[in-house]
Amino acid sequence: MFKKRRREEELFDLLEEGVVRVDGRLRITHANRFACRVLEREKGELIKKRMDRLFHPLLECGAQLLNRARCEKTAVKGSFERRGPFELEASFGSCKRGVLLIRDRSDQRQAVEMGKAFVANASHELKTPITVIKGFAETLQDLPEISREMLSQITQKIVQNAERMEKLVRGLLILAGLERRSSLQLERRKLSQLVENCRHMLFPLFPDAEVVLRSPEIGVSLSCDADLLELALFNLLENAARYSSPPARIEVEIESQEEGVLLRVSDRGAGIAADDLKRIFERFYTADKARSRAFGGAGLGLSIVKTIVEKHEGKIFVESEINKGTRFTLHFPLL
Repeated sequence: MFKKRRREEELFDLLEEGVVRVDGRLRITHANRFACRVLEREKGELIKKRMDRLFHPLLECGAQLLNRARCEKTAVKGSFERRGPFELEASFGSCKRGVLLIRDRSDQRQAVEMGKAFVANASHELKTPITVIKGFAETLQDLPEISREMLSQITQKIVQNAERMEKLVRGLLILAGLERRSSLQLERRKLSQLVENCRHMLFPLFPDAEVVLRSPEIGVSLSCDADLLELALFNLLENAARYSSPPARIEVEIESQEEGVLLRVSDRGAGIAADDLKRIFERFYTADKARSRAFGGAGLGLSIVKTIVEKHEGKIFVESEINKGTRFTLHFPLL
């Protein structure tokens, strides 16, 4: 009997939620590690003590729920705020023993807050181009007889903002697709070939940009989702070209290591301030807002890159110095 109880307690200690068991008088017979951590008490301070006499707000709330559960003969749920939101669930069995479960809902709240921020940022980013397009369209409607030069300027602004809006929506769809994606279409591909493909895609946008591949092992390959990895690499090359004075010079290095593969993308551009480095992978965050606006950027590119790298179980690092350039290092394990 003792061994069985000990084994049960060891299993409860592995749970990522609090478990407090009580007898018919609400005396605590067991509290697992998670519960002790939340209650900020040692196990010895809790065992054999009545829950409603420990002068702890969460336990007092729990005692009320347990009493309700005993009277109503059903599980009862409640919530509690103490350095974060907690969900409580109380139940009483037929053998006159009760259980209080304590679940930390901080991550859930954080996810909700992130969702709200995401919608707010997306709405804000879409509002500007929509306002510009609407304003210039109304101008054309109100002034049917305007000079060819003014017509050209207005239509150019409309097209630019429509493209900006299209790019934002495309980025949002890519991120949403990545988050829903549970598996990758893995195939063995040479990284040098992916770099070459991205170089060709970059040329129409930045004809004078020079992409130099430096790799002592040109045949290094990686098991990857080629389409996604190509998208991540292209976003880094495009950013490097965008934030460099023309003609941009971008270096790509591929290095094979025992534990994985390194892919570095370096430029000699404007660089990123130290305060911005901490936030550049956040959605909608742009270090140089004026230049991003001019190029139609919405601050989603690096967030997409990070998500793709993490989908490959990799990591991304960044080093930068103002007016000297930036280097992104992608590390991929050998899948």
